[in-house]
Amino acid sequence: MIRMIYSAIALRGMTCLAIHGQTVWAKARVHQLNGLSAHADRDDLLRWCRALPAPPQRIFLNHGEGPARKVLAAAIAEELGWPRPVLPLSGESVPW
Repeated sequence: MIRMIYSAIALRGMTCLAIHGQTVWAKARVHQLNGLSAHADRDDLLRWCRALPAPPQRIFLNHGEGPARKVLAAAIAEELGWPRPVLPLSGESVPW
């Protein structure tokens, strides 16, 4: 359901949705990343990060196995000197 909500917000420019009859306002900016495979490995992801014009303020790694996310988070923080990524658990709310 969440994936569908963010897709609707990102691709259709919606600011709110009706879910089970209740209005839910979008509180996120969603960006579609074309050209980034969901199957990129650590080196591919770090190469993609290095190509960004500036480090992001916050990073969330919300896909992948726990140990792999931890290793990638450490590489982003240590090798790039970026803020350590947040590793949210399924269903967890993360305050901005």
